[in-house]
Amino acid sequence: MNKASDDYTRFFANFHSFDVYTYMDPNINENDAVQAFQAKVQQFNEPYTPLRVKQPAEVESKQSKALFEEAVEAFNTMVTNLGAEDKVVDARFL
Repeated sequence: MNKASDDYTRFFANFHSFDVYTYMDPNINENDAVQAFQAKVQQFNEPYTPLRVKQPAEVESKQSKALFEEAVEAFNTMVTNLGAEDKVVDARFL
């Protein structure tokens, strides 16, 4: 497998865990910032769809980078909204 496939596999596993824990707490699940983050992560996931069905696959890196930055922005809004400002990240260093 190539690096993109490995990264995607790790991303998908982490997102699945995030969903599971989010659904366990209705207050978090219904939070607008959490829902906005989930929507941005789903959008970020779209360019990687080919990795699920064939290897090797091409991923549009410019589209992926822009969507990643939007997802990070939504993450920062979410953690700030949840009172965890210390979890804010800078996409340039990820």
